[in-house]
Amino acid sequence: KVGKGNYLVFLSADHGAMNNAAFLQDRRIPAGSWDASATAKKLNHVLAKEYPEAGDIVKTVMNYQVFFNRDVIKSKQLDFDNIKQTVVNVLKEDPSVLYACDMAKASTESIPEEVKFRIINGYNRERSGDVVIILKPNFYAHGMKGTDHGAWNSYDTHIPLVFMGWGIKHGATTKQTFMTDIAPTIAAMLHVQAPNGCVGKAIFGNNICQ
Repeated sequence: KVGKGNYLVFLSADHGAMNNAAFLQDRRIPAGSWDASATAKKLNHVLAKEYPEAGDIVKTVMNYQVFFNRDVIKSKQLDFDNIKQTVVNVLKEDPSVLYACDMAKASTESIPEEVKFRIINGYNRERSGDVVIILKPNFYAHGMKGTDHGAWNSYDTHIPLVFMGWGIKHGATTKQTFMTDIAPTIAAMLHVQAPNGCVGKAIFGNNICQ
């Protein structure tokens, strides 16, 4: 109904996925499953020694982030900074953990810029946890029978991005491109203002767009 050359299609994905840990272990590649629930219990056990009157200070460990019971911390006037630092110190002793830090202070942590960039971009004060956990490559919190996502590694962040149709020349690029570049690219092609929350850049050059 639209006609050849009058439509634009783009295809991408929200994330990739790592190989199953058992598959990697069979090939002598370091990998494994990390237990988030057990980690939450361990953190509460450690915190209970210092704050016995508070109960479970850690609500949950989910999506590689530690969520605290802020109501208890506030009502009992506990030292939140000390709590977060204690949790970070415990997590750093975990053999499956590569980095752990206070998300609100990620910019000052001794973490590689590429990882730090992703932590900061993924932080939302109203929705995120307060401590982020970066596991070692090929470790994830999904058990040995499946796989998972949510890591910064290339097996999770390298996703397809294909444009076809109106305004697109045949070609390819190895230039680093982001999912957030889709909206500004389409806006530029349509000669309209990019969305007000847009942080990407239009994809031009390398014979991608005409």
